[in-house]
Amino acid sequence: MGIDVGGTFTDFAYLNDEGRIEFSKVLTTYPPDGGVQKGLSELTTDLSGFSFLSHSTTLGLNAYITGTGAKTGLISTEGFRDTLEIARTRRLLLYDLFQEKPEKVLVPRRLRLEVKERLDKDGNVVIPLNLKEVVERARALKSAGVEAIAVSLIHSYANPAHEKEIAEILKKECPEAFLSISSEILPEFREYERVFATVMNAYIGPIMAKYLDITERIFSKAGYSGEIYISQSNGGLMSTRVARNKPVYTLGSGPASGVMGGLFVGKLGNYQKIITLDMGGTTCLVSLVEETPQIVSETTLENRLKLPMIDVRTIGAGGGSIAWVDKQGAFHVGPQSAAANPGPACYGQGGKEATVTDANLFLGYLDSKYYLGGRMKVYPDKSKEALLSLADQLGIDVQECAASIKKIVEANMVNNISEASTWRGYDPREFTLVAFGGGAGLHCVNMAMELGIKSVVSPPYPAIVSALGHIVSDIKHFYSTTYVTLVDEANLDTITQFFDTAEGEAAETLSRERASTHVRNIRSVDMRYSMQSHELNVMITNRALNEADILALNDRFHAKHEETYGYSLRERKVEIATLRLQAIGESGKVKLREETLVKEGSPASAARPSRNAYMPESGVTKIQVYDRERLKPGALVEGPSLIDGLEATLFVPPDWKGVVDGYHNLILSN
Repeated sequence: MGIDVGGTFTDFAYLNDEGRIEFSKVLTTYPPDGGVQKGLSELTTDLSGFSFLSHSTTLGLNAYITGTGAKTGLISTEGFRDTLEIARTRRLLLYDLFQEKPEKVLVPRRLRLEVKERLDKDGNVVIPLNLKEVVERARALKSAGVEAIAVSLIHSYANPAHEKEIAEILKKECPEAFLSISSEILPEFREYERVFATVMNAYIGPIMAKYLDITERIFSKAGYSGEIYISQSNGGLMSTRVARNKPVYTLGSGPASGVMGGLFVGKLGNYQKIITLDMGGTTCLVSLVEETPQIVSETTLENRLKLPMIDVRTIGAGGGSIAWVDKQGAFHVGPQSAAANPGPACYGQGGKEATVTDANLFLGYLDSKYYLGGRMKVYPDKSKEALLSLADQLGIDVQECAASIKKIVEANMVNNISEASTWRGYDPREFTLVAFGGGAGLHCVNMAMELGIKSVVSPPYPAIVSALGHIVSDIKHFYSTTYVTLVDEANLDTITQFFDTAEGEAAETLSRERASTHVRNIRSVDMRYSMQSHELNVMITNRALNEADILALNDRFHAKHEETYGYSLRERKVEIATLRLQAIGESGKVKLREETLVKEGSPASAARPSRNAYMPESGVTKIQVYDRERLKPGALVEGPSLIDGLEATLFVPPDWKGVVDGYHNLILSN
């Protein structure tokens, strides 16, 4: 079973022994464990027969965005109290002369305390740790009522001894506080990035620990006795036992699961180059994949978070995105969302503002009597009321207003896809668009036409692909250490010792997590030209290393730099900055049941009553409608048509057609 707790819906998917997928979908609750409990009860009441269970949550990310994380304290080296606030001089918006640094500082200055100690860059003790002072700082934080404490000392990546001593004192003096230690969270150089990741881990730690405790009780009460996993931002899984200490690694778990699910769907059709498009109720997430997801070592959440993540581009564009008019009279859609509560106006839960869902319902693309397969009641009159109010502000008729909402949100998402592809030198016409999420089906083909993409894949249950991503993901752990040296001066023993130690630790961790016996290690190094401040990641052999392997890194880096930036500086010295290991406990190969195709299959048996829908080219037009669940493999659907499913609707424009494959995916082309 895979469970994805999104901003609007909580999705459940489970794979039975026959290779068939079953699912459940409920509105997300806050706190989210209520939705988990409800969705589970709709799907099954007995988990005793399940062998695997994984989930993801946006709880930690939402706590950061809304500023509702734990009251956190920070202990740092004397003189470095304000690193968290000073941050970096790099400007997020290069040409905005009036920009200000983000106001959000996770630890107020009064809770940022210093201790006397100092290490040099090689980990040698320059000033011994003042243990008496550490006790005083611990008691001061306890009296201040902090719920979590982060510890980040200068150069602790080279020698964690002082941080470990502080941690032992904190466990005695502040036993109730959640502890986050930088040498365990991010043992790498660059002080700001390390302290921010460590503080973020502490900030979301207590709320994530509570969520994990509650969901574990829910699963246990339902009869589940196996290991419970949670998705990481890098597309891998970790056990919830490990996640309790490192919740910061789960911040982007939902988007990452969507990419893994989309990749799985793409591989079913032997598509190697895909763009995943996940449009849910709140966001649109895009990732470009060439056989494997692209992993970045840094992302920006108002501040720079240096942790391995799948490269996912996110904008506020979903079914719940609110349409609004600014003070200058310009028309916008998003990024604000009506979320699950109150939700779009048509939900009848008090929402008064028009959303993308309201526009699609008013235009006829959604069937008010078959929303979520008829399981959820919606109110078209409330959508019309919200749209009329907005249309009056704009001085246009209500139909033009609804059509404009649809057009604007599609333009926003096209721009998001372009940012992930064209802006980075990729031609989207060479890729297949794998579109999923509850909202993608009504917009994906229009966006494909805009981008010149020739084929689109729509999974049979598009809204639960992120939940499916859990089932098909491997268990992953990342290890790293800073080792700054010229390649020509690198010490083979030092490099070998890191990889041997990390691989041994990974094997032990994966064994405790009940991972499969098939463990795969991927070694790499971050490299740069001497005096550069940014690195490129270069793979290194997994066999026993020798001096020739190290020297060969020079040529590999030059080639990678030329591939990435279009040039190389072969006369310049190259240096290593960070050693990295990715340890993968491979999951069993997930197999779906493939059905035999019916040649030139007719969709007639899946026909539903046609309905009127607004088409930009021809106005209100009667469109053929099909039932997604009754379309047989091999069936050919020609546009214009609408395909209603149990949890999403797909629009096939004129001149496009869709063929159902053996896994019930719709392969759309023109």
